[in-house]
Amino acid sequence: MKAKIYYFTLQDEQTKEEKLAWFEQTRLEQVPFEHVTPDKKHNWVNLTDNDFDDFLPLIDKQVKAGKSQGAVFQLFSRGVATQRDEWVYDFSKEALIERMKYFVEVYQERLAGGKRRKLDIKWDRELEKYFKRQIHKSYEPRKIVLASYRPFCRRFFYFDKHFNGMTYQMPDIFPDVEVNNLAIFCTDFGTQSPFMLTVTDCVPDVHLVGTTAQCLPLYRYDENGTRIDDITDWALEQFRQHYSAGSGKGLKPLVPEEPLVPQTGVEESSAEQSDRSDELGKGLKPLVSEEPLVPQTWWFVTFVTHNARVSERMVTYGVKKGEPLIFSAADRIFIAEQIAEVAKRYEIAIAAFNVLPDHVHMVVAASTESELSEKIRKIKGFSSHQYQRSRDWDTGQHVWAQKFNRQEIEDETALTEILEYVLNNHTKHAERWGDELITTWNEGVTPGNKGLKPLVSEEPFVSSRPLAEIVREACVPLEELFSSEGEKRGLSPLSDQVDQTEITKLDIFHYTYAVLHHPAYRTKYEL
Repeated sequence: MKAKIYYFTLQDEQTKEEKLAWFEQTRLEQVPFEHVTPDKKHNWVNLTDNDFDDFLPLIDKQVKAGKSQGAVFQLFSRGVATQRDEWVYDFSKEALIERMKYFVEVYQERLAGGKRRKLDIKWDRELEKYFKRQIHKSYEPRKIVLASYRPFCRRFFYFDKHFNGMTYQMPDIFPDVEVNNLAIFCTDFGTQSPFMLTVTDCVPDVHLVGTTAQCLPLYRYDENGTRIDDITDWALEQFRQHYSAGSGKGLKPLVPEEPLVPQTGVEESSAEQSDRSDELGKGLKPLVSEEPLVPQTWWFVTFVTHNARVSERMVTYGVKKGEPLIFSAADRIFIAEQIAEVAKRYEIAIAAFNVLPDHVHMVVAASTESELSEKIRKIKGFSSHQYQRSRDWDTGQHVWAQKFNRQEIEDETALTEILEYVLNNHTKHAERWGDELITTWNEGVTPGNKGLKPLVSEEPFVSSRPLAEIVREACVPLEELFSSEGEKRGLSPLSDQVDQTEITKLDIFHYTYAVLHHPAYRTKYEL
């Protein structure tokens, strides 16, 4: 005969005295027991009434360790736990700079055997470890970044693994202020706090959503700065198989049947709800491309001005860095003109480029990596020579850093994203460098818009041409980037069914966010 389970619990909200009084006054036969039938996992408390195990796991430690592929995301991480928010965060960039300069000064002073100051810095276990290992530090301007501190609240942040307590895997997700990434940040599964969710494009604090949370990035970056898809190939294949036209089988529906009406915290009219529901209800859009890529290799290239970046190697070996070269608004127009000229002179196909105060992004065509290196050498060499001549510099004075970063663009989806990123990069950096970036792009250099003060004498070159106009004239027209042969885009070929759609990893990222954001899903599956 199988045993039967009867269960009753007092309320957590009851005080100790109330619970003791209940035991004193209640006889056993008066207890309102509930007959419990364990679920298939043998739980008899907190019973689950779902088919969650039939769904795709978002994250898995075995997948993170590279021992398996059976999850949607490979790398996941907590946000940064600084242990000293009051030191490394601030709404004021200038105040943060002064504070961190003082922090570094005190740390180095103690490292040299100095006494503890009355106004000491905040120490923790991790910083004590670095101190004992005699790790020397210097203030680095490039480590001032924007961070998502709380929902809808960004602060300037000094992102340094030695001064940030626990950075977890954040350096692999947002390794540099220039990288382009998105990350879902949601309440950690298993926490007692209400489920919360947001998306960020910059470093998240560990308490971004108010409690312990997990960061699920679209991309991760290796030690060389190469971007890697964080969504696994296994997940991509699962989605493609499930949504194959006419399959009629596979995974169960990945979202509940209720209409997708998001909860925003603000009351919406029925019309607004209908519009939003229709937008979300579109789900994964058909991705049979009307304009697929011409069979040509495009590269996403970034190079920076002299002394604009400091590598970990330079820090380790104590290599001194001089003042960085920062382009003024007029400088940026001048450099753009030179890039346009060299592209025309050497017949270099450029799909897009943008000139910022301390770096340049561009999309360049090249059949091999060595061919790309030669083209970038010509672009940097010509623009550098012209810049030096215009300012009567000695030939030994550098304009560009020696190395450049490159990434092969594998498909139309990535090309579209990167083109948008490059052509809008000035808006991303406007908060750091000022609105003149946007003005220069749209209007050129005007008498009231000479921009940042250059590190050389008053610039001899002033153009009224908008930067956007120079870029547009120098680059391959967008309509010529695509053919009309009807090829399908995607990361891997599928069968040649005419009605089959193709799903990308970016679609899976958006899909995951939409599902997690859906209140009916969260209620049903107890996320």
